[in-house]
Amino acid sequence: MEAKAQAADRLLRAMAAAVKTVALYPGPHPVTQQAVTTLMTALQPYMEAYGPFGLRVGKYALTIDGTPFRGGSHSNLAMHLYTRGVAQIKIMAAASEQGLMGFVSIIGMDRRGLEDVGGVRHLMRQSGIGNIQVAEMALETDEDLQPADLNAIFEWLGRGELEPEDRERILDMLRGGPDATRVFLERAYSMLEGVSETLADEERVGEVSQLLRSLDRMMLDEPFEDQDRLYANLAEAHINVREPLRTLLARALLHPDGRDVASRLGEHLTSEQLAHLIHGSVAGGDVAEQVTGFLHALRTDQQKTKAVLAILDSRLRQPQHSAAWLTGAVFPRLDYPARRAEPDLPQEFLFISTDSAVADEAAERLRTQVALDERDITHEVIRTLVDALAQETGEKELVDLGDALTGHLPWLVQEQAFAALAVILDRTKRIAMDEIGPRRKTAEAILQRMTDTIMLDRLLAALWAARDTLAEKDIRACLKPLADDLVAPLVRVLGMETRGPVRAMVCDLLIDLGGGKIDVLGRVVDDQRWYVVRNVANVLGRMHDPRAVAHLGRLVEHPDYRVRRETVMALAGIGTDNAQTTLASFLQDPDERIRVRVLQSLDTGHAWTMLPQLLAMLERRDLFERQLELKRAALELLTRIGARQSLPTLRRLSRRWFAFGHRARELRRLARVAADVIEGHASPQDARQLAGVEIEPD
Repeated sequence: MEAKAQAADRLLRAMAAAVKTVALYPGPHPVTQQAVTTLMTALQPYMEAYGPFGLRVGKYALTIDGTPFRGGSHSNLAMHLYTRGVAQIKIMAAASEQGLMGFVSIIGMDRRGLEDVGGVRHLMRQSGIGNIQVAEMALETDEDLQPADLNAIFEWLGRGELEPEDRERILDMLRGGPDATRVFLERAYSMLEGVSETLADEERVGEVSQLLRSLDRMMLDEPFEDQDRLYANLAEAHINVREPLRTLLARALLHPDGRDVASRLGEHLTSEQLAHLIHGSVAGGDVAEQVTGFLHALRTDQQKTKAVLAILDSRLRQPQHSAAWLTGAVFPRLDYPARRAEPDLPQEFLFISTDSAVADEAAERLRTQVALDERDITHEVIRTLVDALAQETGEKELVDLGDALTGHLPWLVQEQAFAALAVILDRTKRIAMDEIGPRRKTAEAILQRMTDTIMLDRLLAALWAARDTLAEKDIRACLKPLADDLVAPLVRVLGMETRGPVRAMVCDLLIDLGGGKIDVLGRVVDDQRWYVVRNVANVLGRMHDPRAVAHLGRLVEHPDYRVRRETVMALAGIGTDNAQTTLASFLQDPDERIRVRVLQSLDTGHAWTMLPQLLAMLERRDLFERQLELKRAALELLTRIGARQSLPTLRRLSRRWFAFGHRARELRRLARVAADVIEGHASPQDARQLAGVEIEPD
């Protein structure tokens, strides 16, 4: 039974994602097709193991063979089916993917549109969908209102006072759920229309606004714990009423006297419902201005506003518009002031309302659950986009897929869903590597757009914040599929970043991701910024790629000492014969510190070729031996290669009498040590003095 419940859970989640996808991408669309294919993939093994798939629909839960599924996407799907009059669903083993597509397209329709064509069952019968059966329920809210109810509404609309029993009767209708509330609003409007035939359009809006304000005052008088349910019913009824009341209600939300009601209703609508409400209310003219007005009235928070605009970007988009055209036009117009701190109150005036605290906590849990569910569904939609990308062949459809996927990926970064983003980018990378033609170009374009300035800066900021945490691995996994397009942007960041630790992090990324991009990095050695060139030299050296030697060789005469020092270390790290030859050319460097590093880094073979130059360096006369460290390095190198040819020079140097001071005495001592080591008369411990390492006593 546990295995069956798990299979049913996966199947229901796939169905919820398919319904959500149909709402986001209605009509024939590769994303919708892929969502249905995913649903069929979950359905087939279930039916092979357990037979036909049967589902009973409740208002807040779905039941399969007596096992309830509720919460999250299950409750959302239950409410979606319930409000469309679906009581039971049975999918037979012979159901085809084409039939499943028709079924999902029907149940994913707007509720009012379904009612206009006769309901789910009627539309499925007309469409000829076989092997999928749907039983409908008879909603109690379709019953007519009683005359007493109508009289109460009439008196109320006439600004009369309600008797307590009439007021309670109206509240009972509002408590009956979104459908009962819809019927109430439509009947109330029909009475208003009957007594106000001569009213102008704006006056009708005012009357509807008055109706909303009256309902608002009535609901605010109810106990706090009941208010959420009443407002939620009224909010959902808003998007399901018939025309022309739907338009009048939407305009009433913009009425100056209706703003408070609008904000309270906005809290109880999901992003999808708000987008549906606004979409159906936008008329001709300046679309951005109208959307801005609605969002001002609804006073939604920033996160919900962005989600609503993301949905409207695609639904209201024209061919000449970019992917996020509406978000770019509307969001800057919305003002989100900083939250003011509450004034400090004396202790004796502070109190805690237990009921309010409990209700606030419950409301916050509900909002969190809704947000988590929307994130899960959006994740599923994004995965569906990638699945469709792997199978689509039409060029136009591929362009749409690329735009849709590129528009969704920044959301994953914003949500810090880096593990999911890494999987999606890895799949997109495999498509770019394995496919040919338009599909490959689309995948490559998606990856390349992920390296744009804004996206890359967000990823790097997240990586810096997540260093030494578990999330760091996931973020690095996101960057790996982008490696082919990432070297040049990372070099750009390297040139602009002022923080040393962050530059070090970028250098590490270049080493991890820049394999095969030596020539791209090599072009940076001509940059005018010394710190950029120094970092690139460090990266080239740590890559240990022999191809880097040609680029590092151009830095022999670089004006900055720090660049030349890093180049010497890079060449020593590469260590090839060509690298050693280039390293030897730095023995002519004007800075003694560079020449010392070169002597310390030369290998045995190249040291032998440099023997005459090393001996000349030692015999160069200097009364005060200012180049003691350079000569010490030369002595150490001669000792390391065991150059017996240098013994005459070393003996003469150890007896030189015309040099004065402690430096001269030290050089004579070091020459004697070097000669003794080469001849085998000194211990290895003595040889350490030539490298400047002090010897600790035994």
